[in-house]
Amino acid sequence: LEAIGFICHHCDDVIASQLQNSVGKPINSLYDMGQWMGFPYENGFAEKEKQYLALEGQIVVEMADSIRYSPPNTNVVIDTTGSAIYMDKNSLCELKKSVLLVYLAITPNVHNQLLQEYSKQPRPLIWGNLFHKLPDETNEMALRSSYADLIAYREQMYEKCCDIKIAYDIHRRNDFSAADFVEYIQNAAQQNAHWAVEMCRYV
Repeated sequence: LEAIGFICHHCDDVIASQLQNSVGKPINSLYDMGQWMGFPYENGFAEKEKQYLALEGQIVVEMADSIRYSPPNTNVVIDTTGSAIYMDKNSLCELKKSVLLVYLAITPNVHNQLLQEYSKQPRPLIWGNLFHKLPDETNEMALRSSYADLIAYREQMYEKCCDIKIAYDIHRRNDFSAADFVEYIQNAAQQNAHWAVEMCRYV
């Protein structure tokens, strides 16, 4: 999108930059953040999760405010994290006042791939209260079974919060360019012109 004139804000990069200042260790990538946060069965995870979400909410609201005061006809995209749905209602509604929320859907096969990658090398992943471990389960077993519940919850929330959903087989097409992406969103937005008011009622 930058190649066609958009100003791009990447939440992960800003979170990593600010997080390393508060934790006192280098955090230069998603995997550095994942290593810092750890797995949901490890000690201290809940506190780190809370710290991450507070920082993310602050950053996203600041980005939304900056867009609101941008010059007219400025094209801006915010690359949020998947945990943006966990922000408080007011913060999420502030974001929706400034931008269209676009949900890039993925398939069950991709979910399985993401779980395998997460098990080997964790990325920052917010679990909320959806990690459960039974007495006879190993950590790996609990991670796998809880992940299915996490994905089901997230997909429900993404569907509820988004203004536009783009199916996986569309946004992953080899010939689906940045210009096609923008055109798809513009067409969808025109078909749903009352999105801002209606969606904020249900968030």
